[in-house]
Amino acid sequence: SDAACFVNNLGETPLHVYARCSFFPVNKKDEVFETMIAKNISAAYARDKDGLTPLLRAAKCGRFRLVRALLEHCPQSAYIRDPDGKTFLHLLRFEGGDVDEHSADQLFKQMGENLFKIPEAEAQRLVLDSEGNTPLHHAIKSGNSIAAEILTRRCLKTEDQSELILLNNKGETVLNLLASYEVPNQVVDLIRKRHRNVMYSARSTYGVRRANIKDSAASLSIIAGLLATLTFTAAFQVPGGFDGDSGSPVLLKRLAFQVFMVSDAIAVCSSMLVLFSSLWIMGSNKTFDSFILLDICFFLLQASFYATLVAFMTGVYVATAAKTLWLGIFTCVLCTIVVLVSWRSSILFLSKHIRLLLDMLLTIKGCSFSTHIEHHRIHNGNF
Repeated sequence: SDAACFVNNLGETPLHVYARCSFFPVNKKDEVFETMIAKNISAAYARDKDGLTPLLRAAKCGRFRLVRALLEHCPQSAYIRDPDGKTFLHLLRFEGGDVDEHSADQLFKQMGENLFKIPEAEAQRLVLDSEGNTPLHHAIKSGNSIAAEILTRRCLKTEDQSELILLNNKGETVLNLLASYEVPNQVVDLIRKRHRNVMYSARSTYGVRRANIKDSAASLSIIAGLLATLTFTAAFQVPGGFDGDSGSPVLLKRLAFQVFMVSDAIAVCSSMLVLFSSLWIMGSNKTFDSFILLDICFFLLQASFYATLVAFMTGVYVATAAKTLWLGIFTCVLCTIVVLVSWRSSILFLSKHIRLLLDMLLTIKGCSFSTHIEHHRIHNGNF
């Protein structure tokens, strides 16, 4: 009992230190925690010199399982705030060592839903801190991406979805913050599914923020200009050259050449449309219209990229197939792979598995190096 009530120079009880430093066991009761609560339950409501209770400290350090345990034993501690008026939901992070590496969707199903079943925890969703921010506001502003997604999912499951319309002291709603801060695409996509038109006041379908509209349009126009120049030139320097008598392309009747010309025309027209749309965006002050035009620019630029690849592929094929068929086939296969890999989902899939492969190789290399050192020590008689 005396040890459980001890307070150190930082104003911390053993429960505070446990919340800051320890890991709660998975699917088991923690005997140390149970003993501390049983001996001194008032420690769950005590503040340290930073003004934090064990619950606030555990939330800030990402000890989610300990947060759950504290709420189950001392639910009223959820109402205690830090000196800035923040609740444990404002401070809650999902980066501690006792949180498994799952997607935010899995985290919400496994942890978030259970957390919000506790009435005292659910009641903190709409609590405002000293700056007027709800936990969702604060998660977006502080870059706490997993918490932002979990709180967004919970908000969208309610009928009134109050967090989306509440204003902080600066007059900012969640939608205003989405237009100003870096937020995971998952959060934007979740809100867009329910409020598509409203989201166009904050972000485009491709995640461009309102503040970056004109910069994005300028960047797209540069890329479109380069593509337009490239494809326009290719239309008058066709593979196989021109017939000196008629002035027509020599390979005009071949199917691959016809595909080349059609693809090149699509690429030129798409690039020019991007240039025109970019000019309209530069001169427009209407956010909604600019976002729609920007989304069209992204789509047209992608179409231009793919059409340019098809034009290159068919151009090389029609010029080489007659005498070096393997070279034409190789070019077609390689360009097709580039088209398939360039889809965003494919890039994310490849990057994930390449990273895993590199981690595995580094681990194997580290183990081999350690084994080599150990053998060297044994060989030299250093045990």
